[in-house]
Amino acid sequence: METPEFLEEKRDDVFFLTRRDNGDRIERKIRRNQISLERLAIMFDNINPLFIGITETWLESSIADSEIELPGFSVNRLDRKGNRRGGGVALYLSSNVKYTRRKDLEEDFEVIWVEIKLQKAKFLIGCVYRAPDETLRIFDYLDDVMRYATRNKLEVIIVGDLNCDCLNATLKQTERLSEFTMVNELEQLINEPTRVTSTTSTLIDVLITSTPNLFKDSGVMDITLSDHYPIYGVMHGPVTHSKKHRIITTRSWDDNKVNAFLADLKHAPWSLVDSFDNVDSMCSVWESLMKSLIDQHFPLKRKRIRRQTHPWLDSTTLKLMRTRDQMHKKAKRSGLSQDWIEYRRLRNKVTEINRKARKDYFRNKLEENRGKPKAFWDTLRLILPSKKNCNEIERLVVDGEELSDKRDIANSLNEYFTTIASSLLASHQSHEYLAAPQQENDPVISNNTFKFRVLNEDDVFNVLQTMDISKATGADNISAKVLKTAAPYISNVVSNIFNACYQYGRFPSSWKTARVTPLFKGGSKTDRDNRRPISVLPCISKAQEMFACPAYQRRKKSRSTRIRSGE
Repeated sequence: METPEFLEEKRDDVFFLTRRDNGDRIERKIRRNQISLERLAIMFDNINPLFIGITETWLESSIADSEIELPGFSVNRLDRKGNRRGGGVALYLSSNVKYTRRKDLEEDFEVIWVEIKLQKAKFLIGCVYRAPDETLRIFDYLDDVMRYATRNKLEVIIVGDLNCDCLNATLKQTERLSEFTMVNELEQLINEPTRVTSTTSTLIDVLITSTPNLFKDSGVMDITLSDHYPIYGVMHGPVTHSKKHRIITTRSWDDNKVNAFLADLKHAPWSLVDSFDNVDSMCSVWESLMKSLIDQHFPLKRKRIRRQTHPWLDSTTLKLMRTRDQMHKKAKRSGLSQDWIEYRRLRNKVTEINRKARKDYFRNKLEENRGKPKAFWDTLRLILPSKKNCNEIERLVVDGEELSDKRDIANSLNEYFTTIASSLLASHQSHEYLAAPQQENDPVISNNTFKFRVLNEDDVFNVLQTMDISKATGADNISAKVLKTAAPYISNVVSNIFNACYQYGRFPSSWKTARVTPLFKGGSKTDRDNRRPISVLPCISKAQEMFACPAYQRRKKSRSTRIRSGE
């Protein structure tokens, strides 16, 4: 990549890629899509495009968005309608970009539109595909879209495969493309062949824009992702920075410090907790003492999680891939049939080696983790296509207002999730519920006392010792692993807190605070109604549930038995 000459002359990179897939079965298409996406991920390892457009995706409704995700991008797609195979278009937008999908502009053609803001101007970006046997009516439709863009002061960028050879001006379809660009004051920036075989050389993949002066560079990338070369454009403008790695916060656990931690727990002033008769105060003091000791011995640290790599690709395979690309350049220059034959041989060899390496890698990983269920399923999830959707939220639309700030999105979702129950209740208040008449000696009324048994230190110790240390940690950052390790020295004070909860009929406020993941269910990703909350409560509250739930179930069963027997 070229280094900007001036500090002010930063830029966004815009790439367009097209691939053709002639697979005739869904399973085959998924496999080929995965292989191509792996190559894209490698290709963009050190590059952060503003957007990537893909034509002839060959996607169907049975293939979920999560199966075609690219790290650092959000995917928008338009699959071919009806029973016709092939076709389809997709746009991958950088996760740093705020955009609006313009479905209102999408009709019966294979065109997808998004609206974004660049350099204080609004842009309408489209990815378009016209099949070779399709009529030229698509240009009438594009003329209508251009008129809309002009009325609304939108600049335009169109990328795609229109199957109009721009190197042959005598063709009818090429004449119509030229008329379209001339009438709408657009410019087509690509001037090199985008599809080259041993017998043909055509320019059918285009980059059309209303603002050619904003493009610093454009051209064709000599990379063999498919039988079409990728085309690209480089714009003057602010750089969009790539999110190379994910940062998480975790405890710096050190087994050598456990004994010192336990010694401090043993001498901690736990009696302070028992000096309060308020459950929230007791819990607050206990948490403060625990956290101070945990932070002292196992402080929180920020850990960088590397992006997903392709560990089955070794240096030999990468070298062969470079040899394949060099052979392709040679065949393109010479046009000799023997060079094209050698290129195809290398291409097929790379594909075969890559598939075998990937297969062997996962087979070995599965065999290695055969006796480890969690690791086994984690590996299996990397192999099997996932129907789950990405939960990353880039923006929401609430009451017609678009939210893109992370804090605003979080506050909006918190408000929605905390009021949804009362909203549902209000919507059902119009319904009348008839209660069964109760007799004076009804056991539900006459025998309504319910008490928890008093817990002792051993009860709590046994529960803490059975906690699953792989479970997620709540908002208090006191993990199940810490509780299990500290059990010998905290069981007594924790039992006092639990008993106080039962005595005063109170549940600590801090134990009601959860880490919430807004899980995407389906539909529009910008609509908060399409998300449901997955809550992770503090681990200590889950320990209390282990006592409360069985007691409640026994009570419920006892009442049910007495009612049936008529006692």
